[in-house]
Amino acid sequence: MKICYASDIHSEFVRYPDIPGFSDDAEVIVLAGDIGVGTQASSYVAAVAAEYSNARVIWVAGNHEFYGSDLDSQIETFRRFAQRHPRVDFLENAKVELNGVTFLGCTLWTDFSALGAQADADCRLWGWQRLADGSNIRCEGHPLSCRDVVERFQGSCRWLDDELSRCDPARTVVVTHFPPCREARHGVIPEDYLSAYFQANAKHLIDAHQPRYWIYGHNHWSDRLTIGKTRLISNQLGYQNEHDTMHRFRDSAHFELLRG
Repeated sequence: MKICYASDIHSEFVRYPDIPGFSDDAEVIVLAGDIGVGTQASSYVAAVAAEYSNARVIWVAGNHEFYGSDLDSQIETFRRFAQRHPRVDFLENAKVELNGVTFLGCTLWTDFSALGAQADADCRLWGWQRLADGSNIRCEGHPLSCRDVVERFQGSCRWLDDELSRCDPARTVVVTHFPPCREARHGVIPEDYLSAYFQANAKHLIDAHQPRYWIYGHNHWSDRLTIGKTRLISNQLGYQNEHDTMHRFRDSAHFELLRG
């Protein structure tokens, strides 16, 4: 099974089909979040599905998909969108099995703890005011808060832990928007307390379950690394002024897994 993957397309700034290009023989196309804002994202996903008519499209939402909307209502909107498109799977604490391969997907968010207690406290106290998510996303009728983010992260971790305990790790692909661990941090930007929002602290899930692949996005740094038997991979386009980021993006980035 040929699986192509990309994230952080930010179609609010680029038009489909300018970028990216996927392999014509892709059987699965994974979009790991920040595809666009609101319905821009779902329109882009629908265009990908229409052009690559032999591929199944798996999509998880990034934080930008929720800009200008309430988090839970937008999730339901995306689920209804996917139900109308038989080759699109929107995953938020949800899974799909294709040809013997299990895909587990969620945004994941973060609990701010990946860089330790001081960065956690500083990011919540000072950094959250500098981040756009709190002012652009609502949750249950109020502006998105650090507490909301942590609760979403914890819920997704519990769900992943349960699902991964019942999967064949060699035939499992996890898809999240947030990087799952500090090891997947941006390779050029120095860490500071704001970095606590740009990676989750879920390495314990990798250590315990060793899924074959973990696809992520969010930090605008395409990379490939290995932790135990798990290959962490990211193919992020980023913003047009991020030349280092765009240089690392690869059209038709893919890997292959044997069918079950």
